[in-house]
Amino acid sequence: MSPDHLRLAVWILGLAGAILAASAAGAWYTRRKLERWARTQGCQLLEFHGAPFWRGPRAWRRMDYQEDYRVVVGDATGRRRAGWVLFTSRWYGLGPQDVEVRWDEGSP
Repeated sequence: MSPDHLRLAVWILGLAGAILAASAAGAWYTRRKLERWARTQGCQLLEFHGAPFWRGPRAWRRMDYQEDYRVVVGDATGRRRAGWVLFTSRWYGLGPQDVEVRWDEGSP
């Protein structure tokens, strides 16, 4: 393998590593933020999924500074609730955030 090919391979592997690290850090931060929110509500986060722009209460209208998550939480008695947690922050998640919760109909 020539030195140019080796440099290219190292550059590609470094870029792939940086992308994987950023993705893992984002997933960790999201889980931490949702678990913190659930604790303030007296619940435990059981499941969550990020919403693509075409799903959720703000489908097709969500801005870059808004994040929507589909969540399932459990309380101390074991009762489960499902709904949407909507975060809004003018600073793209780095400053204070407004949180809105929309529970599903029929969710206890």
